[in-house]
Amino acid sequence: MSFTCPSGCFTSSSRVWGTEIYTDDSYICASAIHDGQIGDEGGIVTVYKYPGLSSYTGSDQNGIESKSYASWTGSFTFENFCEKQVNQLDFDGETSILFTCPVGCAGTSSRVWGTRIYTDDSYICAAAIHDGAITDSGESVTIYLYPGLNSYVSSTQNGITSKSYASWPRSFSFQDSSPCKKQANHLEYDGESSVSFTCPSGCAGTSSRVWGTGIYTDDSYICAAAIHDGQISDSGGSITVFKYSGLSSYTGSDQNGIESKSYGNWSGSFIFENVCLKQANQLNFNGETSMSFTCPSGCSASSSRVWGTEIYTDDSYICASAIHDGQIGDEGGIVTVYKYPGLSSYTGSDQNGIESKSYASWTGSFTFENFCEKQVNQLDFDGETSISFTCPVGCAGTSSRVWGTGIYTDDSYICAAAIHDGAITDSGESVTIYLYPGLNSYVSSTQNGITSKSYASWPRSFSFQDSSPCKKQANQLEYDGESSVSFTCPSGCAGTSSRVWGTGIYTDDSYICAAAIHNGQISDSGGSITVFKYSGLSSYTGSDQNGIESKSYGNWSGSFIFENVCLKQANQLNFNGETSMSFTCPSGCSASSSRVWGTEIYTDDSYICASALHDGQIGDEGGIVTVYKYPGLSSYTGSDQNGIESKSYASWTGSFTFENFCEKQVNQLDFDGETSISFTCPVGCAGTSSRVWGTGIYTDDSYICAAAIHDGAITGSGESVTIYLYPGLNSYVSSTQNGITSKSYASWPRSFSFEESNPCKKQANQLEYDGESSVSFTCPSGCAGTSSRVWGTGIYTDDSYICAAAIHDGQISDSGGSITVFKYSGLSSYTGSDQNGIESKSYGNWSGSFIFENVCLKQANQLNFNGETSMSFTCPSGCSASSSRVWGTEIYTDDSYICASAIHDGQIGDEGGIVTVYKYPGLSSYTGSDQNGIESKSYASWTGSFTFENFCEKHVNQLDFNGETSISFTCPVGCAGTSSRVWGTGIYTDDSYICAAAIHDGAITDSGESVTIYLYPGLNSYVSSTQNGITSKSYASWPRSFSFEDSNPCKKQANQLEYDGESSVSFTCPSGCAGTSSRVWGTGIYTDDSYICAAAIHDGQISDSGGSITVFKYPGLVSYTGSDQNGIETKSYGNWSGSFIFENVCLKQANQLNFNGETSMPFTCPSGCSATSSRVWGTVIYTDDSYICASAIHDGQITDAGGTVTVSIIGGLNSYLSSTQNEITSNSYGNWRRSFTFGDVCTKQANQLNFHGESFVSFSCPAGCQATSSRLWGTGVYTDDSYICAAAVHDGRITDTGGAVSIYKSGGLQSYTSSDQHGIISKSYGSWSGSFAFENLCLKQPNQLDFDGQTSVSFTCPAGCNTTSSRVWGTGIYTDDSYICAAAIHDGTITDSGGFITVSILSGLSSYLSSTQNGITSKSYGSWSRSFALGDVCTKQVNQMDFHGNGFLSFSCPAGCQATSSRLWGTAVYTDDSYICAAAVHDGRITDTGGTVTIYKSGGLQSYSSSDQNGITSKSYGNWSGSFAFENLCLKQPNQLDFDGETSVSFTCPAGCNATSSRVWGTGIYTDDSYICAAAIHDGTITDSGGLITVSILSGLSSYLSSTQNGITAKSYGSWSRSFALGDVCMKQVNQMNLHGESSISFSCPVGCQATSSRVWGSAIYTDDSYICAAAIHDGRITDLGGSFIIYKLGGLNSYLAKNRNGISSKSYGNWQGSFAFEDYCPKQANQLEFGEDDSAIFQCPPGCQDTTSRLWGTDIYTDDSYICAAALHSIVITDSSGGVVFVTKTGPQSSYTSSTRIGITSNSYGSWPRSFRVTKK
Repeated sequence: MSFTCPSGCFTSSSRVWGTEIYTDDSYICASAIHDGQIGDEGGIVTVYKYPGLSSYTGSDQNGIESKSYASWTGSFTFENFCEKQVNQLDFDGETSILFTCPVGCAGTSSRVWGTRIYTDDSYICAAAIHDGAITDSGESVTIYLYPGLNSYVSSTQNGITSKSYASWPRSFSFQDSSPCKKQANHLEYDGESSVSFTCPSGCAGTSSRVWGTGIYTDDSYICAAAIHDGQISDSGGSITVFKYSGLSSYTGSDQNGIESKSYGNWSGSFIFENVCLKQANQLNFNGETSMSFTCPSGCSASSSRVWGTEIYTDDSYICASAIHDGQIGDEGGIVTVYKYPGLSSYTGSDQNGIESKSYASWTGSFTFENFCEKQVNQLDFDGETSISFTCPVGCAGTSSRVWGTGIYTDDSYICAAAIHDGAITDSGESVTIYLYPGLNSYVSSTQNGITSKSYASWPRSFSFQDSSPCKKQANQLEYDGESSVSFTCPSGCAGTSSRVWGTGIYTDDSYICAAAIHNGQISDSGGSITVFKYSGLSSYTGSDQNGIESKSYGNWSGSFIFENVCLKQANQLNFNGETSMSFTCPSGCSASSSRVWGTEIYTDDSYICASALHDGQIGDEGGIVTVYKYPGLSSYTGSDQNGIESKSYASWTGSFTFENFCEKQVNQLDFDGETSISFTCPVGCAGTSSRVWGTGIYTDDSYICAAAIHDGAITGSGESVTIYLYPGLNSYVSSTQNGITSKSYASWPRSFSFEESNPCKKQANQLEYDGESSVSFTCPSGCAGTSSRVWGTGIYTDDSYICAAAIHDGQISDSGGSITVFKYSGLSSYTGSDQNGIESKSYGNWSGSFIFENVCLKQANQLNFNGETSMSFTCPSGCSASSSRVWGTEIYTDDSYICASAIHDGQIGDEGGIVTVYKYPGLSSYTGSDQNGIESKSYASWTGSFTFENFCEKHVNQLDFNGETSISFTCPVGCAGTSSRVWGTGIYTDDSYICAAAIHDGAITDSGESVTIYLYPGLNSYVSSTQNGITSKSYASWPRSFSFEDSNPCKKQANQLEYDGESSVSFTCPSGCAGTSSRVWGTGIYTDDSYICAAAIHDGQISDSGGSITVFKYPGLVSYTGSDQNGIETKSYGNWSGSFIFENVCLKQANQLNFNGETSMPFTCPSGCSATSSRVWGTVIYTDDSYICASAIHDGQITDAGGTVTVSIIGGLNSYLSSTQNEITSNSYGNWRRSFTFGDVCTKQANQLNFHGESFVSFSCPAGCQATSSRLWGTGVYTDDSYICAAAVHDGRITDTGGAVSIYKSGGLQSYTSSDQHGIISKSYGSWSGSFAFENLCLKQPNQLDFDGQTSVSFTCPAGCNTTSSRVWGTGIYTDDSYICAAAIHDGTITDSGGFITVSILSGLSSYLSSTQNGITSKSYGSWSRSFALGDVCTKQVNQMDFHGNGFLSFSCPAGCQATSSRLWGTAVYTDDSYICAAAVHDGRITDTGGTVTIYKSGGLQSYSSSDQNGITSKSYGNWSGSFAFENLCLKQPNQLDFDGETSVSFTCPAGCNATSSRVWGTGIYTDDSYICAAAIHDGTITDSGGLITVSILSGLSSYLSSTQNGITAKSYGSWSRSFALGDVCMKQVNQMNLHGESSISFSCPVGCQATSSRVWGSAIYTDDSYICAAAIHDGRITDLGGSFIIYKLGGLNSYLAKNRNGISSKSYGNWQGSFAFEDYCPKQANQLEFGEDDSAIFQCPPGCQDTTSRLWGTDIYTDDSYICAAALHSIVITDSSGGVVFVTKTGPQSSYTSSTRIGITSNSYGSWPRSFRVTKK
């Protein structure tokens, strides 16, 4: 708390014990003098409570000798020990010290950096609470000094949140620093990965700080962790500590007597082993099947323990295996290790400098590839059709890539498919894979927790079952466009019954033969069957038939059957509980029309498909129809439609239709002139409720059956109903009945109902009012029976039955009669009741009502206000005629007619309308008047009233006081809710709501009462307050007021006085004012709405006898303190706008003011204060015990006439200067603890301050200086004529609420930079002579800057930073804890004169170079986590960077570099003078939001290609000396490229890829996992200098050839799934290809090769220099969209035919040495040709068909299934060496065919054959 000491306390020094900390029974003021806080002249000090100490030390200071003392219970200080820092303590050469914390230090938690170990500028006590060393109750703690750390970690502990920080030179902890307590993050690794450490004995006792098992957090105690890990015992010993990366979690355990703890994510770890020697079986996978593992550098030296290739034994060294597998190099890196089952053998190999060994069976394996994602097309079957494959555990999670069921596409994931097929479980097992040919379609399904996907045609498949005929599935059959196919089953197929789903109709992936046995078509002996294609079903039912048990199944896309579907009847279908189902009719069912009865609705034993033809649903080509079950009819009518004649029939039990009769509408029926019709609804129509409008009566486009269920006419079981036509209604009402919700609708022209229309069921909304408000209606007798539809009492919903409502209301009896129905507005609720034998129902909100009375005669006391004070009321037209019953004016008796009163009051005219009726208390009298054509009457007292105005909102200025100063006013109930318009307290503005003000003042409660209002003059201000549940508002001057109290002198308030421009006024108080003490707030200084006289008695100015006093105006305070003085007890109060006092303000000192936590306040000086000049010390800045007003005259703020000044409190000075100004002479003084100044401190400039020879000075800014930002030049460093406080806000040192800052003076700069910060815009300026800042910016480090998510920030360096060069590491790129400005001088960015720079943050380097530049010597350093550079990182070039001998380095780009794309040459590989970051955006490595990239330096290229990528267009360039890329492109494989649906892509190879030749398989065509660039060198496409190439993807080969070309040795390989070639595949020729001794090869063409058709010679057989892809389009093998096919290499022909086919015109040619075709034409049969109208065809035979003559029947005339070319050779039309073009002519059937031998070819004989051919020369 603050405490004021008077002068002269020096003499009271006898009772002072202690130094700095004093016993709490010491004299405060003498202790303050001893501590140097004040001098003997006195002053204000702050006293801090402090715990008692065990001893206090005396000393002689400042003329006071304090005494020593022993233990004492309590202490105090003049310093806040909660804010004490370790760097402020004197350890006196020791490494630890005891420190006592006071109570309540948890509130100073803003300055704590670190966890367990803290920076030495952290607050000690908050850190101790955070660490758990003490609580917030105040205790002693031991502090241990620690060296600085590279980083400090934030955490929240014990209610304190500490902050993280980068490197700091000194630390402390609350635990000692013995070797047992050494943490791994305290070790110096000196750039190594490990360090030796010796543990003493006895470290097991420090086990409280160990997290993890095997791998430990790097803040664990090393020695206790070593005991836990079994490295040493508690006897101690030497250990090796290895650095390890941080983990996301650490698991605790109890080992070797040490219990370690678990922990979550942590940034660093350590271990006690060499990671290079880690084996996979030593890893903890935590239940997962894979984990990341970090390998250090140098693990190639640990290659002795590697068994296997690709799959390794789990006791192999992980890192050496990863190098062997090519996952990492010897520099180390992160790999993913996948668990894998043990194998029966492992094969060794020599790869990447590591030689692995072979091994026999082993129990466990690991890989670096996820074998769960292995595809069949990636396996090498080595010429076999099946292979064994082992799946690891957990592959069910890779189910996204499985196409098919039972048979799968060969690019499906093997293991997920195996789980789906039930071949294995997810536990991991071996499975046999069988190759299958491709299918036209693959079907999706969900099996064993895996959902496979469907797919269209795919060239290759696989299964987990072999392909015997017994296992043939219907979806594998070739139907050749027919609906059925014959199939022969062998014997023994009953053994394959495991794959049969359904009964009668089977899923099309069921085994056909087992299904045929199940269906009784054949026995297990086999036989021929016919399989009919059938559409898929939503479910299949299993059964046990003929020794085969089939299974049930859900929805499936295709089916098959063994019967003729044309003969299927509806009663044979299984609807599975549904009312409809889809049914597929084959073609040709018109022939089965003999069994069709009915038209539109058919007997359910009719043939479905013939009925569908008859009904026009399908044609004879067949199709899908929907069959709807329908109830049986009493008769069916036949007809002749669509070529089918149906028959008539009598009654039948069941029917079906092809139309959903549930959706039939009345407007679709033919009533044939009648008004009603019978209609039969099928079962299940409740589901079609979406189209029902109305209740009881429905629109004629509603669904009939759903409406009938809604109306209760039928249930949903299907029945007949009678429909009655009705005229349209103006509106249809929604309702929920019988489970159906109908909708409302407006007018509709036609309706229907399920009841005849009788008058008893007439609803009011069906009446025609013809523009009137009422209508007459006659009710017949007997309507009481229709009471089920009446809602309300007195007022009824307009869909109620009128007559039943009239009986209920007593208008008529059940005998009937005439009534008048009045339209009435809808209500929010209707109340039911039991009246006159009718029980009406309650209802909620409804749109319209009706009544049976004249509303004009309604009285207010007849209304139901439902507990409210007001309600809306609708008056009809014509109520002026009902004016006989109106009493009062403005306020009416509550038995007056409402509507006539409303006309009288002017609320409505005679046309009617809506009014609001307000309940009001009864009055003692009511005055009549003649208004608006209505004459109301006067009346005496009445118990209740009503008005049309809300009297809660009445103002005083709306009342007529009739010349009086007071008036009585009655408030209604409930006015507390209108408190929004109340200004003032006690006295209110006359536009305040009267009743809310009365409740606020306590004059009435909210129950409604009368109150007396007193008129008052206006006030200068009105004060807000909260009283009696009402919060009033403050207001400035207002001309008129009112109160609820009268105005006698004892109740005069100071704010009611007339000061006439003076600062004081005399006032005479009568006797007896002590009785008005209830309204006095404050002591000494009183609120200006206090009663003056009671305040004067309280202040001792007068007694209760009265007297004259002087009242001085005084500014308002933020708080007033009440007290009990002179028989008057005043009250305390908070902030108030004005005060008054009874004293001389001229003698007021600044230290007597209550600033209420602010740094400035207004103060009003009276006239004549120059006479009090004896107590003024200082000039401009004054001691805070100087007289304020005399100081203000001296400073020129006011004259002796007085005035208001602003007193601004600031820190004390070392000296105060005397001067004579404005006829006041001030005194000089030495050191004083606080000062004040005048005027606006916000406009203080640094060049106006006296720094007293220091480089910095403290300064306090008040609130609100943000508004003075007009005079501000610079950012970070400001011109010394800038406003200090605006600069402090701009710089973020304070907010606009003010605060203290330190000002550092420095030399002027050449320029000052403008910026917009913290709501202030500073201006730029040129050269200026002096500057200032708010910290010593020469010592600023980048790790202390706030980059606000950016990678660069502007910074201004002051002059003179050359002297701070001791902390600069690096050259060009610096560690981020270097001094920024010294680094900028070293870098040459600025001189020692300072200036504006850009600081760009970068990632850390492994080393930083020293150098001497510009008078600054920087130091070298090893690895550091972050760096910075000077300048715009967006414009950084690689040729400006030092790679320190490495081939790559990391680099960080800021946001916004896309705008610097003007300097960019190349694509993927860029010139080394391109801007790095723009290149990174262009290459897709980062976006324009920035990020970190790795740069790979390489030699220059001959040319660089331009491209438009990611919003940046790069430029092309010729030869350049150096390049760079963002990955090692020499290691790029085609299977890593994104072809984006194309078959070729451009790629740029850097220089120097010759060194990566270890991974090249093939010659000319390469495996797609070969290194692209090495293959391109090998292929001769580029040299080792690099360059642009085209990579074209091709299908895989069965083998790849090795060769040595251009200094690269490529390796051979067996089968591989995909290949690539270099160049444009569209222009590939067969004579350029190496078929490796094969006669055929697969080949893939990209899109768009039709454009290369200029080079195609031949038709069907082409010259081998033709473009392959254009020839393939010409031959119809592919379209211009590309595709795969097989090329057959052939010998040359004597001639090649020209032909125009598929948009390509090939050319003819003569003799050529080589040919190719797209199929093997030697085995082509005549029945496979397309013949012309003359039964002839031209065919070209290739050379070499002599070997394909086994299929040849006849001589000269041959069977049409003979090989054409064999026939041509046998007929001696062509030779085998050259082939040739022949004519093939059909010759019809022959009874026999004769064999013969010609030129070594023997044909076969044969009997009768229906088709033949002969061959002749072209």
